[in-house]
Amino acid sequence: MHGRHSSSSSPFLIVAAFLVPTGLAHVMVGCAADDALVIGGDSHLVGAADSAAAQDAGADAVLDAHADTVSVDIAVADVAPKCPGEPSCACSVASDCPKTACVPAKSGPICAGPCTPAATCGAGFVCKSVGVGATGQKLCVPLHPYVCDPCANSAACASVADPTARCAAVLGDGGASGWYCAPRCTGPQDCPLGYLCDTYAVVDGAKEKVCAPAAAACPCSAAAVVAGRSTPCSVSAKSPQGVAIGTCTGQRKCKAKGLGACDAATPQPEGCDGLDNDCDSITDAGSLCDDFSLCTTDACAGAKGCTHVGLGGNCDDKNPCTDDACDKIKGCVTLPNQITCDDAEACTATDVCKAGVCGGVKVICDDKNACTQDTCLPGKGCAFTPTAVPCNDGTACTVQDACANGACAGKKLSCDDANLCTDDACDPVKGCTLAENAVPCNDGSACTAGDLCADGACAGQAVACADGQVCTDDSCIKATGCVYLPNTSKCSDGDACTASDACKGGACLPGAATDCQDGNLCTADSCDKNTGTCSHAVTNEAGACVDGSVCTGNDTCQGGLCVGQPQLVCDDKNPCSDDSCDAKLGCVSLALDATACDDANPCTTGESCKKGTCSSGQPLEDGKPCGDGKACSGGACKAAAT
Repeated sequence: MHGRHSSSSSPFLIVAAFLVPTGLAHVMVGCAADDALVIGGDSHLVGAADSAAAQDAGADAVLDAHADTVSVDIAVADVAPKCPGEPSCACSVASDCPKTACVPAKSGPICAGPCTPAATCGAGFVCKSVGVGATGQKLCVPLHPYVCDPCANSAACASVADPTARCAAVLGDGGASGWYCAPRCTGPQDCPLGYLCDTYAVVDGAKEKVCAPAAAACPCSAAAVVAGRSTPCSVSAKSPQGVAIGTCTGQRKCKAKGLGACDAATPQPEGCDGLDNDCDSITDAGSLCDDFSLCTTDACAGAKGCTHVGLGGNCDDKNPCTDDACDKIKGCVTLPNQITCDDAEACTATDVCKAGVCGGVKVICDDKNACTQDTCLPGKGCAFTPTAVPCNDGTACTVQDACANGACAGKKLSCDDANLCTDDACDPVKGCTLAENAVPCNDGSACTAGDLCADGACAGQAVACADGQVCTDDSCIKATGCVYLPNTSKCSDGDACTASDACKGGACLPGAATDCQDGNLCTADSCDKNTGTCSHAVTNEAGACVDGSVCTGNDTCQGGLCVGQPQLVCDDKNPCSDDSCDAKLGCVSLALDATACDDANPCTTGESCKKGTCSSGQPLEDGKPCGDGKACSGGACKAAAT
């Protein structure tokens, strides 16, 4: 194993070799200094480390790039990686490497290690920015993850570390055994260990200088097997006489035991089966169905096989007086017959074949028409030429009969008597006939309606000109019909709430309207058009109104009446006056007489009102209790003598 140390390595990193999880290479990771960390990944996400252990330590050592375990140099930490997730661990999707990225390597995708400021990437790895723009991350990725993998185009060989890799015929056979991924190079220093720089054909371009395996072999890598990578191939064949039959194309796919055999079909001579047997992109080509008979038309119907259609009418010599047939060797043959035929002569009939020729007897032309001259024209047949001579068309309904255009016709006899109430007709024997009818008609008067024919004349029923309007005078004029002239008669407009209605301009105009206003804001006043009766419906319930009294305030409508809340308190504190409120005057007091009252003296009794004043009562007997330890004395409360 060839390992390299960076002079700038961190004291916390050591150079070591270890075996990554099953299917991965022995790797040692190191990363370049001063590179920003960005999460990202290569577009392929498949492959394994592209460096392999040398087969020997000599100068001619050949790298086995596809061994089941591949050893490369990577600078790593002094402890084994914690999988999954850390650098060199196997991965399948980007989320398997949360801190870096899942990148392709020869034995399968692995988590890349970051290019730390303290180290550089090991042999077979390169520090690349994985990701896009400001989110890119500097990672140690395998330099040639797809080297020697089978391919069909150069796009399948490109990776973030080697975007210009080519799909080339690196085994030196021009692509006969397949095409494989190869890095471009200018010299051996550009190639992995065990690879040589030389010029080879590129599958999708011209020849270029690429790295080819010195061992002239490209076994399938573990990653190529999992991905099912393949390369185009072909199979050619020749006939026993050494003539090339064709070439069929297919694929060689990576399997567990290596690159499989070409799955292209073996070219076969073309047959009528709907298949492209010789792989020339043409199905059922050539004369495949010839039955060597002059009496059939041979064709290939694809998967249905050959068809052989008899000539049938193809032996027809177009002569009805010969019987046509086909002999496989001689082809078409003909024999004379004696059947009826058509000699194509219009002036012969009952044509019959004789000695291979058709002939008939002369035709007599007669169309039984007095207005034609009958002849037979060779090649055309009977001809009936119109004449222009007097004739009789056999009907009494025409006059001046004469032949015209081969027919006898006369001018039509006019039987119109200009009377709508007769049906005019013509009888071929009797001539004109006139029959009375009963059809609708028009007698010319606008003052009749329903006019009908009767006894050969038109008559109708008189129109009743009555529009039912009291404000018009109705009459009828024969030329124009009904006339309705306005008058000024008294009338009724149908509204009992108006009076003295009169006609004007043909209409009944209403008179003066009935006044139903009661001046109450709490009622809706209306008049019944049928009876003329006024009604006052309750309205404006709880709405504001004015009851006309100075004794109330906040007046509102209640049940059609305006009701206010008392706002004047009429109490003069005199028990000998009767206090009340007048709607217009306000508070008023009425003096009382002979009404019991209280003069506020506890030592009197029998007080009463006199002209609005409470008079003094009669003194109580001396010594009666008066209150507060006092007693009545002479009608007054006095303290007891000590």
